[in-house]
Amino acid sequence: MSIEKNLDVQSIDTPLMVSARTAWSRWVVDDPALGVVADLADLQRWWRKEAPEDRDGVLARLAALASDEVDAAVALAWMLVPGAKGVASRLRDVGADIDGVVASHLWMEIRGSKPPHSYVAKTILRNVENAIMAEHGIGDAGERADRMWSLALVADVIDVPAPDDDPDASPELQRVLRVLLQYLIDVGELSIQDAHLLLTAADYADWLGKPMRVLAGLTAPE
Repeated sequence: MSIEKNLDVQSIDTPLMVSARTAWSRWVVDDPALGVVADLADLQRWWRKEAPEDRDGVLARLAALASDEVDAAVALAWMLVPGAKGVASRLRDVGADIDGVVASHLWMEIRGSKPPHSYVAKTILRNVENAIMAEHGIGDAGERADRMWSLALVADVIDVPAPDDDPDASPELQRVLRVLLQYLIDVGELSIQDAHLLLTAADYADWLGKPMRVLAGLTAPE
């Protein structure tokens, strides 16, 4: 399901958009600065033609309304869908339902209690992307979200080629893993229970299907 369908703003005729368009007629009376268009349906067209500072002023007013008014949140989400698609594209490997993940984070960000006063679109979309990266343990945001990972020190780096997608296609890597675990048990660095725990965690990490980036597999927060 696309981001706009998740938010129910895939057309100007959805129930949420109809309600937001009705509310827009009221807002432009109360706040003439929003009166750049008579109908919310024309706002995206206006947006593409205007200077950044003029566009930002309109979004800032919508963002201020959005924490209290659902209609304003819907209008702002509709305006930010194109940018949200860019976020989803960059994080496509996070999971099959990345559009749903982006849509939910976008909605929470828009409905937050501290709306941005400037660079509204950029700020909201950056916060959405950072929140998703932190949640999935990706990049600097992921490291900051996981205190244990941020305190970890790399003692040595071993350059090992990535295994194939099919574990059965890499019997050599499986053999090396068995030998390594057996060696650690033999020298007293690992107990049988430790080895079972590691293998169980590895099975779970594989089942999660985490993106193969930083904090994937056994280092994922889950």
